[in-house]
Amino acid sequence: PTIEVHTATELHELNFQPTYIVDKLIPEHSLTLLAGKPSSGKSWLALYFGLCIANGEKVFGKFDTKQTKVFYLDLETSYELFSLRIKALGMKSDNFIYIQVKDYESLKNEIRKIIERNPNCVIIIDSLSQLLRGDENKAQTITKFFQEFLAPLKGKATFIIIHHTRKPQPNVKDKDPMHEIRGSSAIAGMVDLIYLLREMEGTLQGQIEGGGYRRIIRLLNRKHRYLPELTPIDF
Repeated sequence: PTIEVHTATELHELNFQPTYIVDKLIPEHSLTLLAGKPSSGKSWLALYFGLCIANGEKVFGKFDTKQTKVFYLDLETSYELFSLRIKALGMKSDNFIYIQVKDYESLKNEIRKIIERNPNCVIIIDSLSQLLRGDENKAQTITKFFQEFLAPLKGKATFIIIHHTRKPQPNVKDKDPMHEIRGSSAIAGMVDLIYLLREMEGTLQGQIEGGGYRRIIRLLNRKHRYLPELTPIDF
């Protein structure tokens, strides 16, 4: 049928319970946008999430994960740098597959092949701007990308997409966090969940082993199709 019609009573009695890849944080088969300024920890957090999912381990020691294969598509860094990050986290997994992307033209077909061979897997894309290969400020570019590429894959895999926030505008009084996301507002409209990363000012904790100080990063949920916005998480 081209349309489906239901009464409010029917919808109220519908027993729909979403399943989660990361309990409460990332529903299965969702499109999640993880955004932050440069060096805010976006890639580190996505890597940590991916390894937890691949191993079936709790995220932040409290959020259960549904173990599945994870594919990290890296369009920004090298595998040498990535190896250092994995060593720093002290986590391993044969269920976590790192792919350094060099041929942008064939990438979309490769993603389709990955999903065909590994249904219900998790795909992390680092980053959206590199994959678009177009003007992220144009709604037409964003809509075309999501409708022609990602929409047909919904229900087959879970996507975590890394993106950037805008540069601070000192003279702009708009404090809406959703407006921090770089590019067209169509990006926020197309995804199921949005998380923003912020380094908390004045929260550097005492000196740690080897020198230096620990940064406190806050994970802010600014869109969640399945639940009310979640309480911020500091890590």
